[in-house]
Amino acid sequence: MSTTAFDAAVLALSPAGYWKLSEACGSSTPDASGNARHGTWSGTPGYGTTGLIPIDETATCVHFSGDDISTLPTDAALAPTSACTILLFMKRSATAAYEMMATFMDATTAKGYEVRIDARNSKILFTATREAGTYHQTPSPTVVDDGSVYMVVCRYVAATRMTVSINGTTEKTDTTGIPTLGSYTVVP
Repeated sequence: MSTTAFDAAVLALSPAGYWKLSEACGSSTPDASGNARHGTWSGTPGYGTTGLIPIDETATCVHFSGDDISTLPTDAALAPTSACTILLFMKRSATAAYEMMATFMDATTAKGYEVRIDARNSKILFTATREAGTYHQTPSPTVVDDGSVYMVVCRYVAATRMTVSINGTTEKTDTTGIPTLGSYTVVP
């Protein structure tokens, strides 16, 4: 796996995981962080789509449609309780009723984080859930359904702040009603 300037910048942050989703084929999603938290595909993602990271024009990416999912291993590092940053590049090519982009959640307790497109208004919705029925959602004001490439960064700081940034601009910051998650396990 080759390393680009973008990769170097991401790896300098010591992420818990870094899934480039640039595979040309296969059934796994390699973790480029060096932490060996590799995922496994289900569904039939499209491989070899033109990449979305502007500074890495040679890269390809995976195209999701329908129920394509990469399941990650159970690992405490993927279930942060005090702070979490999720960075992703996305390009929406169609609309669906439920468009999950990233989720780190305990399937039993519903604790965790998710980033999705709200199908009602085509905006990014970042959710932190303490337990079923107790959560906070921070929506972005930007509509993301025009076929453009977006860099989405969602940040959570326990009981303090949730932020959604798009293309380097902080779109929304919430500082009230932010839950404290406590411990949980991401269960595939």
